[in-house]
Amino acid sequence: MSSVRQFVVNISWNAVGKTLTQIILFGVSIALTRYLGKERLGIYASLLVIPAILRLINSLGLEAVLNKKLPELKVQDPTLQQGRFLLNRVLSIRIVSTAILLLLAYLGLPVYFDWVDTPDLVQYRSLILVYFTAVSLHSLASTLFMTYLRFKVTAFMDVFNAIANLVLLVLFIRLGLGIPGALWAYALSTLLTLLIYIVIAKPYWWGPSQKVGMEGTAQLGLAAYGVGFLGFGLLAQSDVVLMNFFNVPNEGIGFYHLATGLGAMLTFVFTGIGPLAMSIFSESFAKTSYEGLSASWKQIMSFHFFCSAPIFIFAFVYSQSLIIFLYGNEYHPAGPLLSLYLFFLFGTLVLGGGFAVSTLYVIRKHPFALRTTVEGSVLNIMLDVILIPFYGEWGAVIATGTSLVYMAFRQWWCLREMIDVASVFPFFGKCVGLALLGLLASFGLAMVLSNTLPVQAIGYGLGIVLVMLWTKPLAPEHHAVAGDIHPRLGKVTGWFVKGG
Repeated sequence: MSSVRQFVVNISWNAVGKTLTQIILFGVSIALTRYLGKERLGIYASLLVIPAILRLINSLGLEAVLNKKLPELKVQDPTLQQGRFLLNRVLSIRIVSTAILLLLAYLGLPVYFDWVDTPDLVQYRSLILVYFTAVSLHSLASTLFMTYLRFKVTAFMDVFNAIANLVLLVLFIRLGLGIPGALWAYALSTLLTLLIYIVIAKPYWWGPSQKVGMEGTAQLGLAAYGVGFLGFGLLAQSDVVLMNFFNVPNEGIGFYHLATGLGAMLTFVFTGIGPLAMSIFSESFAKTSYEGLSASWKQIMSFHFFCSAPIFIFAFVYSQSLIIFLYGNEYHPAGPLLSLYLFFLFGTLVLGGGFAVSTLYVIRKHPFALRTTVEGSVLNIMLDVILIPFYGEWGAVIATGTSLVYMAFRQWWCLREMIDVASVFPFFGKCVGLALLGLLASFGLAMVLSNTLPVQAIGYGLGIVLVMLWTKPLAPEHHAVAGDIHPRLGKVTGWFVKGG
């Protein structure tokens, strides 16, 4: 199976799983947001920062080590004995580090809550630590299956986790448990999913093992740890911490949480494909060096942009309608925040998004990836300190967005010296043109029927399909890959290829 076909086949399972999961999670988000209200949503967002930061501290680059080393060990030892040794070593480290952080966090959280002037939140301490434990161990389990390219399993498990979360949330809302109910719903569903993962992953961790050398593993893990810890995750969490420190109202924190959360949801189809892209980049680079890496970059980036850009552009234009439709009119101030955040996300999308870091790892430029991430984190905190006191949640979005674009540009500029990263821009232009023409159809249909979000979305989708039938923007290689995956998909794709 070719690299691109591997990517599309697995991303197809990923897309199906993430689509179903996101539909359910939209239900979770809507129920939770409407139930908590503006004030309690801000408190909930402030609490979520703590397990998120603890998880970043606890990552230690272990997921990246599994993602890089397990495919190599599988080639060397198809019996998986070497892989079991590595997996059990990594799992032992995660369990020990989690236990240490649990103790430190239990002792330190009262001090943190006093520092941000919210001492009453200490009542949630034990629940926060259960939440943190669940997500830390679940992360390794899901990474294991993605690393072995078993995206069908992760797709089913994501859907199951989301359904369990929704069922528990509805139950706890009916019991009137408030914020604790929301946290328990996610923690318990994640722990249940983790238990199932442990059972079905038994062949990967149980059985004979063979000791394997760990050369270069520590360096990769440390670089990935630095990038992960200082990257987007910390940027968003430091925004919330500093908004609390500068006494931004809970409503403003809630609006920020809603805008950035919905912005992240819009890319749900590609959530978790970093390990897959990195594996394909590694394979291409090993086979044909920089030439193969350039070809894989162009194909994967084109596919990513083609699927993501129209969603971003639609949400940017209709951000306020989207917020009101999903969450209610009381959250309408989050609409402009969402548009601003999507503006920055679109900039990172053009410059390679999360794929730039994976590519830097492949060509052994992980020190540069770490350096740019440190620079971006410092820039973000500096902008937070300058902007949040005057502009509140707006300043936080500007700070994080600017830092994300800065890091993406620095990494893209480094890559352009070694691989052809600019050849995708003409195709990007076609995608933007399709989206803009789709907006015209959306405006027209809304004028004829009704100016509501469902009508606007239907008009937008129909407009893009009709323009694609007219312009036929896809290349023959896209048609070939689609046909390899499934004959019907190839037939449908042929409608959008010249001569197809």
